[in-house]
Amino acid sequence: MDNSLEKIKIAYESMMNESSQSLDIGLGKRKTLRGRFSIYFSKVDRKEVRNLLDEIDKYVENRRYRRKQFEKYIDSTKGIDSPSNSMFYGMFESDGGKCLALSYLNRTPKDFILIAEIQSIFKGCGKILIENIASLCDNMWLAADPTAKSTLVEYYRQFGFDEKTYKKTKWSDGKKETFFFKTSDDKHKKILIDFLDSSVVK
Repeated sequence: MDNSLEKIKIAYESMMNESSQSLDIGLGKRKTLRGRFSIYFSKVDRKEVRNLLDEIDKYVENRRYRRKQFEKYIDSTKGIDSPSNSMFYGMFESDGGKCLALSYLNRTPKDFILIAEIQSIFKGCGKILIENIASLCDNMWLAADPTAKSTLVEYYRQFGFDEKTYKKTKWSDGKKETFFFKTSDDKHKKILIDFLDSSVVK
């Protein structure tokens, strides 16, 4: 059984304990992000998510950030959103602790990690978080929001994931939807494709 959620939960601890794994990331030319920042990745306890969102509201710079996209998962009673099948996971600045990007992950289907939501708090940081998640998960997938501009599909293509597009799925509200994924072998690829195919609405 793929233990990707467990890998993600402990990954940041090893990064903090082993200096050779600490990351110094240049965050571009934005005035408030000049220089280089030491970062770490961490699970966020559900009890702390609202407090974190309150803090993010004070310093968020990405105009596309939408708090409500995370809030809808906090009190969800769906089995897919249970603590054993999901988690909030973010990228943080070591010096000061600001959240730079945040995600919400599900385990679905079995042995796969779905990036159900991911947002940059500071522009460009979501890319680093996706790369981190992909490095920890043998089998993972995400979907381009069908209500978003087509540039989102182009954005996800930069990661080199496999992709599959459907005219309409049960999640897309009648719109075309593109999925991106990586799998460890042909067996897992077939499992995911069958799962996605089952979502198609004719």
